[in-house]
Amino acid sequence: MQYPPAIPFSKISQQIQQLNLTRWLFVGGGLVYIAVFYRGTLGFWTGVGLIIITITSTLFFTIVYRKILNIATQNETQARIKLTQAFSLQALTDVLLTILGMHITNGILSPLPILFIMYIGMSAVVLPGKAILIMNAAGAALFISLMAAYLHGILKPLPAPPGLEFSPPSLFVQILIVTYTLAMVLSGVLISIQTRRIYKSWSEAEEKGAFLDRLNNLTRLSLTHTELNDLYQTIADHVGEVLGADSAHLTRWEEETRLAWPLAAYGLMRETYTQITPKPDERTLTRSLREAGKPLAVEDAQNSEYVSREVVAEIPAQSLLGVPIYTYQENVFWGAVIISYNRQHHFYQEEIQRAQQVADIVALLITRACLYQETIVRAEMLREFSTHVTQLTSDLQHTSLLPAIVESARSLMKAQRAALFLYNKELDQLTCAHAIALSKEYIKGTKKNYKDVPGGLILRGQLSVLVPDVNQDPHLKSMQNLIKREGFKAYAVFSLQSPDQELGALAVYWDQTHSITSQEVAIARLFAERAGALLHSAFLYAQIMELSQTDPLTNLPNRRALAARLFDEANRTSRFEHPFTLIMMDLDGFKSINDTYGHSAGDNALKQIADAISRGLRGTDFISRYGGDEFALILPGTSKQTALTVTGKLSRTLDSCNLDLPAGAQEHVSACMGLAGFPEDTNDADKLIEISDRRLYRAKNIQAGTIIDSDM
Repeated sequence: MQYPPAIPFSKISQQIQQLNLTRWLFVGGGLVYIAVFYRGTLGFWTGVGLIIITITSTLFFTIVYRKILNIATQNETQARIKLTQAFSLQALTDVLLTILGMHITNGILSPLPILFIMYIGMSAVVLPGKAILIMNAAGAALFISLMAAYLHGILKPLPAPPGLEFSPPSLFVQILIVTYTLAMVLSGVLISIQTRRIYKSWSEAEEKGAFLDRLNNLTRLSLTHTELNDLYQTIADHVGEVLGADSAHLTRWEEETRLAWPLAAYGLMRETYTQITPKPDERTLTRSLREAGKPLAVEDAQNSEYVSREVVAEIPAQSLLGVPIYTYQENVFWGAVIISYNRQHHFYQEEIQRAQQVADIVALLITRACLYQETIVRAEMLREFSTHVTQLTSDLQHTSLLPAIVESARSLMKAQRAALFLYNKELDQLTCAHAIALSKEYIKGTKKNYKDVPGGLILRGQLSVLVPDVNQDPHLKSMQNLIKREGFKAYAVFSLQSPDQELGALAVYWDQTHSITSQEVAIARLFAERAGALLHSAFLYAQIMELSQTDPLTNLPNRRALAARLFDEANRTSRFEHPFTLIMMDLDGFKSINDTYGHSAGDNALKQIADAISRGLRGTDFISRYGGDEFALILPGTSKQTALTVTGKLSRTLDSCNLDLPAGAQEHVSACMGLAGFPEDTNDADKLIEISDRRLYRAKNIQAGTIIDSDM
């Protein structure tokens, strides 16, 4: 007979040591009793001999227990068995010694039956219920046998010591025998029942403690894993051990495809479980859990409405228990913990509750790990976002800003293609400003059909449109042929906004179907918002630059624009060796128009002259108002010799220009001109103005309409 595993070995050994101490008290008490009452009688030496036997057995068992305790440090299971055997032998020895002691201390009138009942009660804290019954039955049988021998005259107890002689009536003796016998039997039965209850409580407490320890170990070990696949396998292994199942499986539910994907397994299918490919029409336990929203017990897996036989064939099991997993963030169905048995198994309510506890811990661990992974991904995306935005902020030129925005968006979203579309509200057009890896045919088709595709929704107030699979989106029917030729499988469009209007849309494209995560959407929206602000700033910058280089009266470029154009032409000439000529022009007698007709009329006349000169130039030529009634012209790719021909044409243009003045007056103007060639006269752009201005001054001092092209 063996002690229940629920009882700690240290508790058993402690109780045995206490019983041995009590045994020494009994030995001492017996020795005093014999010395006082039996001294000088026949029973004295018999009692002393019994005491010596008791002492010897006590010392023997004490030595045995110490050896067993030494064994326990190496093998507690073996020590537990030997301890049970040793104490059972000691208990039987005590029964025999008690009966023998009763015989030498006046039989039925001896106090030892009462001590025996007390000893049985104290042994209950050490021995299992069955051992108590056996020990009590042995004691009762020996007691009844001894009493029967007395009644039939077979044996006679040793006489009582002098002064304690007592001859009770036979009826009293019979009643006493029956009373002692009933007391032994009842105490043994009651103590055995109570012992079983205690052991059961200990077993349940130990089992719960072991379950909580394993659950705590699952939590502790799982917290050390940050890589999801490793975490899934660790969870599956420990779930199987915690719940004592033959196998355990962890599945992930994908809402978009409505499929249960295998993640990890414990047991025979650990190496092959993740290779199973779910089928859309299969009735899996995970799907049933998604619909039921509560644990499901399948005691006969071959005949169940919750799981199809085809699925059971892939995961050999006779009985299954599935518990749903919900995320702690949004209480969304995430997947399931499934435990299985290779035999028919009845699931008790307590077992289901424990499985639910395990699933709750698993949900917490998975939520934590997913949050950690999401944080890492988001931090990396934010880092990339910061880098890209920093690079974009340093440039407000449209020619470089637009490509930079598109490339940054493509890189940030790990996409293969990207495009930026600008919206013209007046023309109601969506035009592609820049694209990466998109054909002209697709861009043209998008411009034509933008109102019918998801990108058009951006211009109707939506911040983003997500298309994880172009084949599943009904809005793309008009574009399906173009998309098929283009080859991308998923895309997303994000709104570009300025403080006062919709600027357009930023689109990214993936060559494979792509489930766009919430963090990707959040980062993309932030990037689009920042890109929209940069575009708005670039538009304002362009307007300011245009205003700063434009003469407000004639709308011609001003002196600042002239300096910038001279610098550009000088660089171009240095690269391609194409000469250009600068012409400084001053109108003759224009002051008289202001004095005669007023400054307002003079301003109007300047506008007419500027328009006339502009019409007489090539598209590549440059004209600016230098100040007052002075103009400067740049003739790219033109030598001074050729420029003289142009000046003649300009003189004729001015001569034929009838200025519309107040009161129907008509006036004609002429102009003096000074020419300077680059690099013929100088290869310094600043000196070119100085040279042509000096020649203009000389021409004005000669006569109206004079043109000078040299310093001779």
